[in-house]
Amino acid sequence: MSQIKVGDYLFRRLHELGIRSVFGVPGDYELALLDLVTDNDLVWKGNPNELISSYAADGYARVRGAGAFVTTFGPGELSAYCGMAGHYAEFVPVVHIVGYPTVDAVRNKRIMHHSLGNGKFDMYENMAKNITAATVVINYAPTAAREIDEALTVMMRAVRNGVLEESHELIKLTNLPTFTTAMGKGGLDEAIPQFAGVHSGAGTLPAVKEALESVDTVIWIGNYPSDFNTGEFTTVVNKNAIVIDLQRFAVSIGKIQYPVSMKHASDDLKQDFLWGKLSSFFRPGDVIIGETGTSAFGLCDTKLPSGVMMFNQTVYGSIGYATGAIVGVGQAIKESEGKWKRPVLVTGEGSMHLTIQALADMLRWDLKPIIFVLNNGGYTVERLIHGKEAFYNEVAVLDYSMLGKTFGPAFESKYHGPIKTCGELSSLLRDPNFGNVGCLELVELILPPLDAPSAVIKTGAAIDAFNKAKAEQGPSGIQALKCATMSLMANDPGELSLSKLLSTLTHTAHPTTYVFATFTDTSNLPPLSETQMIFKESEGVTVIVSKDYAESHKIDYFFPCKMISLNVTSSLEAVGFIAVIATRLAAKGIGCNPVSGFYHDHIFVPLGREEESSEVLVRLAAEKREETEKA
Repeated sequence: MSQIKVGDYLFRRLHELGIRSVFGVPGDYELALLDLVTDNDLVWKGNPNELISSYAADGYARVRGAGAFVTTFGPGELSAYCGMAGHYAEFVPVVHIVGYPTVDAVRNKRIMHHSLGNGKFDMYENMAKNITAATVVINYAPTAAREIDEALTVMMRAVRNGVLEESHELIKLTNLPTFTTAMGKGGLDEAIPQFAGVHSGAGTLPAVKEALESVDTVIWIGNYPSDFNTGEFTTVVNKNAIVIDLQRFAVSIGKIQYPVSMKHASDDLKQDFLWGKLSSFFRPGDVIIGETGTSAFGLCDTKLPSGVMMFNQTVYGSIGYATGAIVGVGQAIKESEGKWKRPVLVTGEGSMHLTIQALADMLRWDLKPIIFVLNNGGYTVERLIHGKEAFYNEVAVLDYSMLGKTFGPAFESKYHGPIKTCGELSSLLRDPNFGNVGCLELVELILPPLDAPSAVIKTGAAIDAFNKAKAEQGPSGIQALKCATMSLMANDPGELSLSKLLSTLTHTAHPTTYVFATFTDTSNLPPLSETQMIFKESEGVTVIVSKDYAESHKIDYFFPCKMISLNVTSSLEAVGFIAVIATRLAAKGIGCNPVSGFYHDHIFVPLGREEESSEVLVRLAAEKREETEKA
């Protein structure tokens, strides 16, 4: 594998942005870096001081599209901060490169020149964070390329919208008189017949002022109402005029603001964003299968290009079908003589559990599917129908990044994820290599447990209502279930042997965060479908519910925790089982609240200590197995 110096990589990226000249002031912390400038088809333009460097890079960026300058750590970068604040305030894309003390000096807190003499080195970068779109310290070569790319991407997305071409097109279509502000001067072609002048508040030429302030409708593109740009806030329009204000992230019509449809990059990924975004990925020649449930419903909200085939098992609705069916689709595509191109599977992790072995066929037959796995920690449709927090709607947790190597270690595959935010999904779908690398690609999408397309939510509610009405028609089914349960209790008392219980112990850690709450008024108790445990005492009733439920219903709660189910069936008369586990956890400083059901015992451990608790249980079981084998 070829290697590249971090400095060379940075300068090549700057070259790709259109930068050809780098400004700055040399200093001992960055001299070795400056040796690389000319090696990357860049020209060094030294300046008398760092403030001038920052201004020069600003002017360069406004013409070329991006600029860069280099200073040394400490005094050098501080001297440039005035210029950098200007870059930030006016959305000018400039890269400030700072020569930094060595990793060894930072790690060992050495007293270095240009520092404050206290062994700390992050004070200047912390200042910079307030006047930059992104600040990153490169101190680890293996991650340097990613960090550089991320910072440059943030910078280029933070610039002005660049809608001059669209603005001119709008002017031509509407033939409306058009004005600029002082800040927008030079952005509009003033030779066009629609140009009506510059408006800057009270200082505006009388004819221009009257023309703008007398109209009944104003379309304002990128209004920036600063004091200098508005003549000390003296810009006014007809008070009865309709003002349409087009901004970066919202449109206002009068006093009503309409947010744009795009999500913030850091927002958690949700279904309402997913399906519209996924539409941009599909292309002619795709054969798309949507698994029964959320996936099939969600795909109905996408817009498909021409020349696409899409289907699901609508009538029979056997979950797991889609993962198996994509094997046949992939083979049919190979035999289609170019008519069809890509097999695309969209499925949920619960459905995929049933036919996950089909991945072995996809890999060994070189079918190259693109698989989107919607991972929401269980059966979403079932949760929406009944039992939002119920144990039976959860599924085992898999490491999807290892599936390719597990089912086809000799074959190439790629894993993308876990994708948790809108920005991460957008970045993946923009990657020109995604979907074109010639091997199986699996994308894991992390979604909230109860998030679903609106059609699923409405359908689930309708089914739940139907089932409740059916149950109210007669108790025979419930009575039969009760009788069967009582029979089971009589015939199967569970395991009594402590050594066997401990040596065969396995456990399941549940993703839901639970809380404890107390009630004195039983009329306010949560419904049984939302309750994990309920216990009545003379002082009141204690319930365990999900944290989400408690917060959404404004219930006071305490002890946020995770539930761990012990996957052995202990007798209700078994002695010492929970005591041993509680003692082991206590030795690690982990408190627990045990709850015993008929089928299993469960422990509730403090939120944030669940992984440690799992490790304790694994070690305990291993020790007891070893003791049993020796005996």
